[in-house]
Amino acid sequence: MKMRTAGSILLGCFLIFLALTNVQAQTVAPGLSLKDSLPIAEEELTSAKLYLANYWLYSVTYANSSKGNYWYYTFRANAPSEFNQVFVKVYMNGQAEISGGPERA
Repeated sequence: MKMRTAGSILLGCFLIFLALTNVQAQTVAPGLSLKDSLPIAEEELTSAKLYLANYWLYSVTYANSSKGNYWYYTFRANAPSEFNQVFVKVYMNGQAEISGGPERA
């Protein structure tokens, strides 16, 4: 009887542990709509002197970092090159960061 009780307690603790470790972080709804963030991403490309006609929008995802939530745009070059992709993060406060693509002065 003692063995069965100890086993039940151990199983119960294990199930509680599993439940707690499987709790996923809640994603906060975007404070900046996808529609409103696209012109910001395009302006960031333009200000980096990248000709928009040379790129097409490949994907957009919603992500987060220590700086906050952001829309993550991936633009691909129309013609394959060594600078095939450019990435733009548009944060919920309207700030944007660009990475990838050709070297900028």
